[in-house]
Amino acid sequence: MIEGLKSKKYDWIFWVDSDVIILNPNIKLEVFLPNDNMSNVHIISAIDYLGNKNYCCGLNAGIFFIRVHEWSLNLLIRAISYPYFNKEKEIRHSDQTSLNNILIESNETEHYVIVPQQWFNNRHIKKGEFLFHIMGYGYKNKSETFKKFLNETKNDEGWYSKTNEEIRKEVLKYYELPKEQQLSIKIQP
Repeated sequence: MIEGLKSKKYDWIFWVDSDVIILNPNIKLEVFLPNDNMSNVHIISAIDYLGNKNYCCGLNAGIFFIRVHEWSLNLLIRAISYPYFNKEKEIRHSDQTSLNNILIESNETEHYVIVPQQWFNNRHIKKGEFLFHIMGYGYKNKSETFKKFLNETKNDEGWYSKTNEEIRKEVLKYYELPKEQQLSIKIQP
């Protein structure tokens, strides 16, 4: 982030954890970026919904876009210091919970967008989708999942079936929705 602010060589950072498989390498990252009317949006994250209503609806910090901007650097600094200033709270996933709760507690609604999980935080392997995030598995299971995927998908054109144009159209349609019709996050423990 600091290097980006100094050099001005890039506008966005796409953070990706190491437990990700790119399913469709033809998809360009730019298809997920906000349109020109959304210059206040500095972070784009997918919802982190695991199918459990008791543990639902925060952002996922394993994969997200963050704009190279002073606001973003400030957000990261606040997220890093969140556990220190909130010692009385149980913080389950320090980075993810901190980032999520800072956005809500500081009322930063205009600066972030929460997008559908299947865009870039997909928990299911599906042809045409951009990537698969093997979050929450143990190391052995992650390794086996990677091997299985690689063995089963060789030379199968179906993995490239979704186009940049299709995804961009879906993304722009979603971004045009009123904020209250988009996905939202809530305070996480």
